[in-house]
Amino acid sequence: FEVSADATLGLTEPDLMLVESPLPTLRILLAEDSPDNCTIAAAYLEGTPYTLEIAENGVIACEKFTSGHYDLVLMDRQMPGMDGLTATRTIRAWELANGRAPTPIIALTASALKGDRETCLAAGCTAFLTKPIKQEVLLQAIKDRTMAASPASSTSVTQAKPSLIRPASQASVPLALTTRIPAFLQNRRHDVATMLKALARGDFEIIGRLGHDMKGAGASFGFRAISEIGAHLERKAGARNSSLCRHWVDELAIYLDSIKPGPDLAHAPSTESGDASTAQAPSRLRRIVLVEDSEDLRSLLRDVLVLGGHHVAEACDGLEGVTRILAEKPDIAIIDLGLPGIDGYEVARRVRAVLGDAIILVALTGSGDEGARVSALAAGFDARIVKPVNSAHVLAILETKRNFA
Repeated sequence: FEVSADATLGLTEPDLMLVESPLPTLRILLAEDSPDNCTIAAAYLEGTPYTLEIAENGVIACEKFTSGHYDLVLMDRQMPGMDGLTATRTIRAWELANGRAPTPIIALTASALKGDRETCLAAGCTAFLTKPIKQEVLLQAIKDRTMAASPASSTSVTQAKPSLIRPASQASVPLALTTRIPAFLQNRRHDVATMLKALARGDFEIIGRLGHDMKGAGASFGFRAISEIGAHLERKAGARNSSLCRHWVDELAIYLDSIKPGPDLAHAPSTESGDASTAQAPSRLRRIVLVEDSEDLRSLLRDVLVLGGHHVAEACDGLEGVTRILAEKPDIAIIDLGLPGIDGYEVARRVRAVLGDAIILVALTGSGDEGARVSALAAGFDARIVKPVNSAHVLAILETKRNFA
């Protein structure tokens, strides 16, 4: 989700404003399939006492919810496999069957059509936010829905670290997002090429999906024009209008070409403990197969690994991942758990059955909880990387033998 110009709080000064109200410690589940939106959510909640866990689709969200206690759910409406409304109905049915009080569920949607709010509330959502979403709007919605309730994860109330709230502009993008701006723009350039190929074969589904993702993430990175172009692409793809789809793809390409790299775009320093450019050189180079269906996240990880001097082969889904790993016989395979086709757990089981201990398997997951760790370990994984990805941690994992952390 993104910064919105539609829901301002009347800020007229560019100076920073501190959010100083005491906030409860909360465990929040985000059901979201877009890596960009996951990054945005993590940045928006930085400096709060909130713990964020990610579910890549509705099915995983329901599994996580029923196996753990969450104080609030952020539910994207449009996800592959099981959409957000179906997931919400499933969660509500489980709560009713198990005598649980309703957990606040905030619907997140890029659609603002008449009746959308009522549809979400009828499915069991307790609030409705339309993308693009400003940081302060999201934080206020969470506060409104949880301050009156006793949180399941902790009853203590802590003083939040100051969270910086600024007017919507590129300068107001949280620091954790500014580090990803160059990669975000480069991925949109890849999208232009992908959509041109899709137009040539009449594949409007891909154009609509990429447009939807841009609409939901562009403004959060400081590029409202990308959000607006994405909205046009989504609509025209839905109408199967080739000429107008081509027009908006061309507009995107022209806009991207107009962006001049400035001091804030020339490099992407990490806000974590380190990054690919400053991390200690690996003791030896590794042959790695990366299995990840998200082009954005795959591109990010590939860049980190290649900068680290490693050789990287890629696969986009579970079946292709098994084939590539067995053919390449790499030192390490990094496998996303929420893959289409067969999931990452099954990929690990099949690979381990053939290659045994000759390979190190690293799980890529949105959950850092104990249950997820045990499930991955049982499937044959040796280590895990928890999203959102920290490049220094990725490189450090490659130096471990079989340290499942």
